Amino acid sequence: MAKSKKEISFQVSKPAELLSFLMEEGGFSRKDAKALLSHDSVVVGRKIQTKYNYMLKKGQTVTIDYSNRFAYLREYGIDIIFESDEMVVINKPCGLLSVNSDNKLLLSAHSVIDSYLKLTDSGAKAFVVHRLDKDTSGVLLFAKSEKLKRLLQNDWNERVKERRYCAVTEGVMEKKEDVVISYLKQDKNNMVYESFDKSGEQAITNYRVIAENGEYSLLDIAIATGKKNQIRVCMKGLGHPIIGDKKYGGKKNPLKRMALHACKLSIVHPITGELLEFQAPTPKSFAQITAV
Repeated sequence: MAKSKKEISFQVSKPAELLSFLMEEGGFSRKDAKALLSHDSVVVGRKIQTKYNYMLKKGQTVTIDYSNRFAYLREYGIDIIFESDEMVVINKPCGLLSVNSDNKLLLSAHSVIDSYLKLTDSGAKAFVVHRLDKDTSGVLLFAKSEKLKRLLQNDWNERVKERRYCAVTEGVMEKKEDVVISYLKQDKNNMVYESFDKSGEQAITNYRVIAENGEYSLLDIAIATGKKNQIRVCMKGLGHPIIGDKKYGGKKNPLKRMALHACKLSIVHPITGELLEFQAPTPKSFAQITAV
């Protein structure tokens, strides 16, 4: 089934080795099939596959990506979680800005996805719906039209049904599960802090300890509000800052990154009413560093 002039997709009807599948179902010669594999032009699901003997499963999709758009994304450590004619959802890596900054030399997930879309459609454009901090990895959604962006943003907090994160914090949490209600303000230096007179914006953070080893704790976190730096300020206030988060009290950085990851986003589609759930796997390093 052709998707564009630069991309062809095939459905896998029965288990098969990738090279054989490309020859039998795709009609490629052995030489051409090997060339496609060696040039990062074969995508299984949404992952580039280069192994000749990779075993395909029934129901998988094999895409010949002549534009090398998936290889382009791989250069920046970006994985596609979901893509349709309306939106694209990615697993943003730590260290990459969500949107363009005043410094034009700094790359952003927005600019990368915009270029990715233009590789197969010069008129395509990515629209920012929400953001993640530069050093937070995980689920990030872009709309492909201004109309959908506007519909999503107009009542984003009501449309979002679940925002779940995982984090590694310093030390052992006294309470293994809790709901923390904070009131947040921002100073002139854009630092967010807790307002103990409750005059700030209310932020509700639910956390549960899922692993700990005396030095670090792995938390499952669900936020009922989406305030700037909410989780980071909450953990600082509890006396257990996120590792690698120097801005908000972190003193240790064994992973050489801030250990905060957006692992799940559930939203109601503004037109169809369908519940959409997107997930990005917890980084393996989070579990490894909190193992007993």
